Amino acid sequence: MISRDRRIRHGLLLGGLANFLALYHVQPLLTFAFLGTHSLVSGWVSERAQRVGVGVGQAAGLYLLAYYAGSSLFGALAAYRWQTGGWSGVVTVSVALSVGAGLLVWVARRFDGSQGR
Repeated sequence: MISRDRRIRHGLLLGGLANFLALYHVQPLLTFAFLGTHSLVSGWVSERAQRVGVGVGQAAGLYLLAYYAGSSLFGALAAYRWQTGGWSGVVTVSVALSVGAGLLVWVARRFDGSQGR
């Protein structure tokens, strides 16, 4: 019969390995999705600004301001949640931001007027 301490060590090892593998595969996917979305939205902002007749440079600049301000603010929030809640805190922030981004896209598409393209 396996001792209780040995079962605990094996459980911790397997649990740690599963977490490591999940982060090893999920982190590159999230990074790719984040950067891909950023490039698509950046192009959409410029295209929409040109289509509605406002300054493309100003629209792109405002988008970049919001992008960097948001990444600074929410990066600090994620770091705080990491310190207080570990990975579950970071996942909570990530899920909330993903839902919020989805809602913003839904609202933007409703007011865009180019849905039929």
